[in-house]
Amino acid sequence: MLKTRALRQTWLFVVMALLVLGAGLGLRDPWPSDEPRFALVAKQMVDSGDWLFPHRGLELYSDKPPMLMWWQATLYSVVGNWRVAFLLPSLIAALGTLWCVVDLGRRLWTRQVGLYAGWALLFALQFTFQAKKAQIDPLVVLFITLANY
Repeated sequence: MLKTRALRQTWLFVVMALLVLGAGLGLRDPWPSDEPRFALVAKQMVDSGDWLFPHRGLELYSDKPPMLMWWQATLYSVVGNWRVAFLLPSLIAALGTLWCVVDLGRRLWTRQVGLYAGWALLFALQFTFQAKKAQIDPLVVLFITLANY
């Protein structure tokens, strides 16, 4: 009974996280000011084949680290749709962060504490807000959480 209940709670969390964070994926275009810039840099990476030195138009784009653009370009190569691909890195990073938090809580305390921490993070307004935007912030949060993992 306890094993079934624990599994049910975990699956409820996973499904809710996918619904909350994935709602609206692919239904909108990039919003100014940063999202269109990042998506266009990623598009130019795919079109030109120059993944090492990102460009914005003809000039070198060195304002931000290229990891988000690399993920966007790679996911576009897999998905084939920019409206989905430009948001997927943030979704994947948010899901990875949630997994790290839940598993870290489980390892340090109990499975229930891990799930409570995951629910708290999922419904933290700023986390969910940033996870639904094509920004570098969710990737930074993921890698900082991984570093503490």
